[in-house]
Amino acid sequence: MRSPNGKAEHERAQRVLIGYLLAYPSMATDILERLPRNEACVFTIPALREVFEAICDLHERGAEIAPHVVREEFKRKGRGAEPLPSVFVQCSDAASDEYQTKSLGGSPLDYVSAVRGGYYLGVVQEKAERAASFSEFLKVAEEAIALDAGPGGSEFSMSPISPVLDEVIEVQEAINEGRREPGYSWGIPELDEILLLRAGKLYTVAAQRGYGKTKFLLSVLHHNLRRAKVPTPSLLFSMEMDRVEVGKMLLSRETEIDSSLIHTKRLPSDLFDAIRLSSKAMARVPLEIDCSPRLSVQQIASRIRHWKLKNKIPDGSGIVGVDFLQLMDLDRQRGQVSEATALKNTAYMLAETAKRHQVCIVVLAQLNKEGDGIRPTMRFIEGSNGPSQASQAVLLLDVPRLRGEKNTQSKDGWDEFGIIVGKNRDGESLKTVHALADLSIGKFASKEIARVLPFRSS
Repeated sequence: MRSPNGKAEHERAQRVLIGYLLAYPSMATDILERLPRNEACVFTIPALREVFEAICDLHERGAEIAPHVVREEFKRKGRGAEPLPSVFVQCSDAASDEYQTKSLGGSPLDYVSAVRGGYYLGVVQEKAERAASFSEFLKVAEEAIALDAGPGGSEFSMSPISPVLDEVIEVQEAINEGRREPGYSWGIPELDEILLLRAGKLYTVAAQRGYGKTKFLLSVLHHNLRRAKVPTPSLLFSMEMDRVEVGKMLLSRETEIDSSLIHTKRLPSDLFDAIRLSSKAMARVPLEIDCSPRLSVQQIASRIRHWKLKNKIPDGSGIVGVDFLQLMDLDRQRGQVSEATALKNTAYMLAETAKRHQVCIVVLAQLNKEGDGIRPTMRFIEGSNGPSQASQAVLLLDVPRLRGEKNTQSKDGWDEFGIIVGKNRDGESLKTVHALADLSIGKFASKEIARVLPFRSS
């Protein structure tokens, strides 16, 4: 059971937040951007939850936010408005007391954090009590650590504008002088010209099942581990494949040997020797793999932080791959939100994790069945408003041969491969990069450098 003090503080935070919304409606935009209507469940007092939902409705319509307007909103929707005066008085008293003491921090976002944090801490405590084994308890502990991590870091702390502008100029000078790349490469020059992977940002790569999205992610990691001037520290969360499968795909990419031949047939000595040599080279790259199933965002955030501390990875460095969004442990908030909304919330929290830990996160997403046989668009991503709004860029992978388009047969193992930039905050969107892909080895290349691979000619 949740501690009485924790419950009382959480209820007080709820009253403070509602009190401030009613007393200072100009704060509504900032507060509701951070705490949208679909998270109303964080208000554990039913009357306050209903008032919050009414305020959200009023704000959405551009109507005045005030106690008497909220009462009219209740009557319009057929709700009982009789208890509201006493509720408003309690919230006003709590907000007045907070104004005097500043015990929650003093800013609207502090009140949002107190309400949301109190709710999720209660959820974690309940999970801990229900844990049936030590391993389950450890997962709950990871979630608690992630929730209590606090913002930290220069990205979140207040700063005067002058040093911020100096940093912008320094980065551009470094790029102009060739001392620093503006971001990580996708491994396809034509795509790099449109956008690069940057630390602190979330990128979503979506495709239908079997279109090579996992191999595309591994190819991006492989390129930055083996082809970059300095190997990029990388962390892969693989919730679908185990470590051996991931290792096999990476060796296939490294050796350019069909992955279907590995572990299924007796290999010729030259191919086996190539695999042995490549395994020694790949063993030295700074890549770690976590194949735990159904991880939550809180667990991923906790493990990213541990990975950075353990390997002394500085802010602004590192690529994290998540395979894939729909396999994560989605927080359905005790059954009060739909799966699509949970996916949307998860995307926002992944974006916050990338910003908080200053790493680049590439998350894979599977398109729904409505998009089968059709050129992909972002509307086929479950909870698409979340991934599209939270991500710096959204890439949609298209293999015309696999969706049955005529005259698109594979040639020498290479398929026509389209990368549709559905969203791009760094530049032009809705642009398609035309490349070639050999899905048997997970290699993606520009059309002019594609060639017949050694194992095909042997």
